[in-house]
Amino acid sequence: MKNKASFTIDILLCVTLISSLFYCLVTSFDIKTEWYIIVVPTAIFCTIYGLLASLVKKSGVLFISVAITMIVFVFTLLFSLESILEQLSYVITQVLKLLSQYLPVQNKIILGDTLGTSATGLFVFISAILSAVFTISLIRYKRILIPSLLSMVLLVPCFILVNTLPSLVCLFIAIASLIALYISKNTRKFRPSQGGVIAAISFGTMLVVMTILLAFNPIEKYERFDWQENLLQSIENSFNIDDGRKTTAEKNLNEIKGSLEEKENLSDISPLTQTHTPVMTVTSAVGGNIYLKGTAYADYRDNTWSIISDNNVARYPQDFVPFTATIGNNALTDTRVHMLNESKIAYVPYFLESLPDNLNSVADVCVKNDTDKNEFNYSHYPFYAENTYRYNNSAEAEDYKAFVYDTYLEIPRKTQIELRRIADQEGFLDSELTVSEKIEMVKNYISNSKTYSLKTPKMPSGKDFATWFLNESDTGYCVHFATAGTLMLRVLGIPARYVTGYYATAYANQSVTVTTDNAHAWVEYYSDTAGWIPLECTPSSFQPARYIGSQRASGSSTDTTQPTTVEPTTAPTAPTNGTASHSTKPKNDIKSSFEFNGFTIAMMSLGIVALALIAIFLRRIIIIKKRKQRFETGRNNKRTICIYKELKNLTKISHLLITDEVKSVYEKARFSNHTISDDELKIIENAYYNSIEEIYNNLPRIKKPYYKFIKAIK
Repeated sequence: MKNKASFTIDILLCVTLISSLFYCLVTSFDIKTEWYIIVVPTAIFCTIYGLLASLVKKSGVLFISVAITMIVFVFTLLFSLESILEQLSYVITQVLKLLSQYLPVQNKIILGDTLGTSATGLFVFISAILSAVFTISLIRYKRILIPSLLSMVLLVPCFILVNTLPSLVCLFIAIASLIALYISKNTRKFRPSQGGVIAAISFGTMLVVMTILLAFNPIEKYERFDWQENLLQSIENSFNIDDGRKTTAEKNLNEIKGSLEEKENLSDISPLTQTHTPVMTVTSAVGGNIYLKGTAYADYRDNTWSIISDNNVARYPQDFVPFTATIGNNALTDTRVHMLNESKIAYVPYFLESLPDNLNSVADVCVKNDTDKNEFNYSHYPFYAENTYRYNNSAEAEDYKAFVYDTYLEIPRKTQIELRRIADQEGFLDSELTVSEKIEMVKNYISNSKTYSLKTPKMPSGKDFATWFLNESDTGYCVHFATAGTLMLRVLGIPARYVTGYYATAYANQSVTVTTDNAHAWVEYYSDTAGWIPLECTPSSFQPARYIGSQRASGSSTDTTQPTTVEPTTAPTAPTNGTASHSTKPKNDIKSSFEFNGFTIAMMSLGIVALALIAIFLRRIIIIKKRKQRFETGRNNKRTICIYKELKNLTKISHLLITDEVKSVYEKARFSNHTISDDELKIIENAYYNSIEEIYNNLPRIKKPYYKFIKAIK
């Protein structure tokens, strides 16, 4: 094979381009896959088709070879049609979910009996087709038009909607690959030996340039420029478009951002001074400890808690209200909250029956007040273990559950490593533990590890807040305990988030004044059966400030214990992610979605058979190619000797006799100084090829494939 270096580079470019295109789709539409199960077959396919494109000289034979491999995969498709249809339904549904937020289209299509949960097998099948097209176009025909057009077809869907942008890493790799192919296209055609080198240099240069750009503009800070937003806004205003690019959750979040603390920088947390400023009054029908939820934070990065990103809020399931997602068997109770100052953020109890009029949920971040009212009555269920998820086993619950596991498990890599070390040391990683036991162990460990104190000093610069608190600080207050508890649960694979609001002790039917001293932070973890559950990791020595508007009734009995967490009846299970990002999702005690089911076994079996057939076919091509090379290169004497040896081998499988004329020519070539003429060489060649035809034609049909493909006589 000539130009081996160029051939290798072309194969690597094909593998890189196809894999990056797939990952663009995966990250844009949140499609679950096992990326390594896609990349490895893609590399194998590209290598096989690349060898065929390079070694098989006749176009007809090449296309027959490719057709044979395609038939194998079509057979696999038919053998596992139900599984492929389920995966295809899953991919289409993932795309429609996003489109349905902007266009009046249905949000689900089921082609098989059920909806799949990943698209690994489907992408492997597609990669076989793309590998054949890309490698044959580049290696055989030295053309980039078809690979470029197919790449555009795969990339365009990622940009139909503003909020389906793919991961910048895979997008940059795909762009770098296409630019490298374009720059090297003329060199590849007229100077093949240099084409691969030019492509490799171009690809490397583009990656260096893009890496520098990413260094100055990190992925996590990537946003649309103001001029883009202004242009889009102008178009919407000109054509009277009602912000069709944004979902309801996005619109609500944008409307309230001025009133919302979007970030909480923990690096600035220092000793706290209480101001006793009144904020609201609360009246509860039953009294007890009350959590009034304000804002939920999702992302922890650079010692800062942030609400969910714009990309994540765009994926939030439409019309799902987690604040009213729980239903209880016990009687409802009432709580009245009267804000003393105007507030766009409503502070609400847990387990609401419904939101009062003119209050709207902002995704699952907070509840916003769309009126000038400052007093609201809330009907909610008591905090009991028998509370259940209102949407259990519904499409809405499954969509939100997938959103939760994608959003509330992320941890920066360095933080994860240290917290995982602590978790292992404390026994939290024991596979025998239930989710409920892990939650209780984390709560006890965090709350008992440090002393509660509002005088906790500011964290030294250069530290990670959570690990500094657990390893170095002697004290902390709610912010410290809640942060450590949230991240530790995420390390264990339990979705959790950091929540701020107010925590106060109320008495039955009495008005309680809640002040800034009651501001509090706590942990929420997600239960598949009951939704978001508050978890108090702050030590019991913490007591909320208490200001009562009237005298306490003597002898009245009130519940002064902190609420207990709801025990989930089943362990949460997280959908598998293929997404790679700057944060690392911890591994749970959960089986990979790639299991050895019928489809997998069929794919593996047929894949092995296909590879064996391809190996036999390639072996035959190589043997014939080398034989032909020996027959056609060198001096006539050497060629005569080579052909005669092959002719002798043919006599071992037949009763043909070598004529004296042929023997005489061979002996001249072998034992004398006589130079074989072209006519004498022709005698040997004719004897060899005529013998092959005679032997092959006289073989039984059942033996012909063996002698053609294994013995490679023809």
